[in-house]
Amino acid sequence: MNNPVEWNKLGLILEPDIDLEWLQTWAGASCAVPIDYDNDLYRIYVTGKDGRNRSRIGHLVLDLKNLSTRCLSSAPILELGERGSFDENGTSYPFVMFYKQKYYLYYLGWVQGIQVPWYNGLGLAISNDGINFDKYSKAPIFERNSEDYLGVGSMFIIEENNNLRMWYSRFVAWGKSEADHKHYYNIKYAESKDGIVWKRRKEICIDFIDPIHEFAIAKPAVIKLADKYCMWYSHRGESYKIGFAVSNDGTHWNRHDNLVGIDYSASGWDSEMLCYAFVFLHKETLYMLYNGNGYGSTGLGIASMKLSDFNNLIKDI
Repeated sequence: MNNPVEWNKLGLILEPDIDLEWLQTWAGASCAVPIDYDNDLYRIYVTGKDGRNRSRIGHLVLDLKNLSTRCLSSAPILELGERGSFDENGTSYPFVMFYKQKYYLYYLGWVQGIQVPWYNGLGLAISNDGINFDKYSKAPIFERNSEDYLGVGSMFIIEENNNLRMWYSRFVAWGKSEADHKHYYNIKYAESKDGIVWKRRKEICIDFIDPIHEFAIAKPAVIKLADKYCMWYSHRGESYKIGFAVSNDGTHWNRHDNLVGIDYSASGWDSEMLCYAFVFLHKETLYMLYNGNGYGSTGLGIASMKLSDFNNLIKDI
């Protein structure tokens, strides 16, 4: 039986900043894109929130060599949508990839609801330099349909064999009364040839193990190593933890949450919650960006694991 390999927690890299409107109360869900691989530099796109609970996306540069940050943006890279649009109240959960010689930023847009707290859709913005983005459309490119009729959420995309593969969270149900805002969601899969039009598959990739005590599975992060697809995600009953699953084809997954190798700290910023992991490989090390207590109200942290240790972990799965 495999034993978990522990992630090395390296600490916070960003905290909310009352002096920056877009980052006043939250440094939440994030992603990383290399900008100078040889010199260990990555651009981190991160979700912030202002004093009115509106989320927007900014960025900073992370130097992995000494875990220092710089070039924190003074303003968000995407403004909120106009009144009544799908991203009127927030742009969040960024995923950025270099595709067709441009930077594609997929994001979650949300607008406040009445019977339920919010409605979601996935938007797209495109950039030549990874900093100045223009929205592809004022409407979502990926939203509710007859199968995902309550909404869709955070996503992760990889390019493979001239095809884009997306794992995304989708709403299954809301609570049974107006006062019950519990939101149930799990993770599904879709494919695209152009990054715009997506064909959804019916399979549930990551579903509830115990639907009584577990009701939300969100924000997938996927990498392919040693011919296996590995996914990290947030799952919760009372409070979020980070989970882990492995697949041979990317559509049929086996959960191995006991092998995730990261848990609450005894005290401090991530002692009550772990969520919104983004995992990437740099040279011979895996890095995990993640949030702790309050979904990002205590900031954004980072952890690391040697690739050799991880390969030993998954070789017999």
